[in-house]
Amino acid sequence: MQRDALKHLGDWQKTARHKPLLFRGARQVGKTHLIQTFGKQHFKNVVTVNFEKQPAACALFEADLDPRRIINEISLLGKNPPITAENTLLFFDEIQACPKAITALRYFYEDLPDLHVIAAGSLLEIGLTQAAIAFPVGRIASVYLYPLSFCEFLSAVGQAALRTHLEHVSLANPLSETIHEHAMALVKQYCLVGGMPEVVATFAEHGQLNACEQYQNTLIDTFRSDFAKYARQMHWTRMHKVFDYCARSIGQKITYSKIDPNEKSRDLSKALQLLAMAQVVQLVQASSGTGLPLSALASAKHAKALFLDIGLAQCIGQLQAELVFTKQLSQVNQGALAEQFVGQELLANAPAHQASHLYYWTTEAKSNQAEVDFLVQVKNQIVPLEVKSGPKGSLKSLHQFLKTYRLDHAIKVSAQPLSVEDHEVRVLPERNKIKYKLLNLPFYLLHHRKLIEEFIGTR
Repeated sequence: MQRDALKHLGDWQKTARHKPLLFRGARQVGKTHLIQTFGKQHFKNVVTVNFEKQPAACALFEADLDPRRIINEISLLGKNPPITAENTLLFFDEIQACPKAITALRYFYEDLPDLHVIAAGSLLEIGLTQAAIAFPVGRIASVYLYPLSFCEFLSAVGQAALRTHLEHVSLANPLSETIHEHAMALVKQYCLVGGMPEVVATFAEHGQLNACEQYQNTLIDTFRSDFAKYARQMHWTRMHKVFDYCARSIGQKITYSKIDPNEKSRDLSKALQLLAMAQVVQLVQASSGTGLPLSALASAKHAKALFLDIGLAQCIGQLQAELVFTKQLSQVNQGALAEQFVGQELLANAPAHQASHLYYWTTEAKSNQAEVDFLVQVKNQIVPLEVKSGPKGSLKSLHQFLKTYRLDHAIKVSAQPLSVEDHEVRVLPERNKIKYKLLNLPFYLLHHRKLIEEFIGTR
């Protein structure tokens, strides 16, 4: 299964004095398969050290961290070929099980900069915290991997031609009504299948949604069984509660009393943070939206949760395929599925080399509550993004945000075809009006950065 990150890896391979790469992401999102596929395509040999399957290999990092000694001894383990810069990709898998190997990556960069080294870890942040090992900043580069994006899903299920066609869509050249409806049917299909590689592969092979459910449940059980690894001093039932809550409360402000009124908020908060560190849960923090970067004005006290994968979330919520296909996305579970899709797409299509975070806007006043689903940065501008279903959806919160900050561009993600509308809203008490442009962006074009930038450039 081809992943878009392969291009990033190809560019890395060609870079002089390339830093070791550290792949980060939740379990089962395809890190190992992607790296092995890349290695087979571009190197004569791929030497893999899996620290979970080969715990004895950790002893290689106990004496000293001399990379030349380490690779010589790795070559002696099993039947590994000689490790050379010209022919070998050295792959450290499940590196969180050997924290000193993470520290050693800096010396591979400093002493053996021509050797291609990639590491991957699923519980990396938790492993670093528990082992109290500092991250070798500046000596390694990170790659962030998420479940398959909608476009990657299209390629996997035999819709590569449609994916190519979507790349040529512009404001002046939208899809025809027939192809638009076809693309939206595939969006709903993706909402049920999700982007977990094993599930997508099953759907691509059999074409049956029911066949995917078994694999989704297996993955969910795998995540549950990992809870003991996430927190050595936390009861596993607390992790279960937060896990299920986040899957069933997508897009809602996190309220600990709704998880379990008998648990202390600080204990549930620790469980939530651990799930976020493991990237099973993605937190969407509230930002004031007054300037860039959005992170500088974000509040951890006001946060919503998205789940790792939309297919797994609907499986936990036990949504039926018929319900999704017969209703608008934002009518399913109060629009949670649509918001999950948008958040997941924003993450999956962000630059692979940098950590991505999601933000939204909300007012704190109870008498005048408003909320914009997401705030995104485009061309050094803050752009509000609302997730809606049909043309009659209210834009009251969006208007309040635009009036507050005097902005003139906004995005509405929906099932509507691509279009741009001119709007105006009255500002009280001044009684003057603010004119703004609204991009009606269909779900299947969320990845199209050039299209969005084209819209932001309009005046």
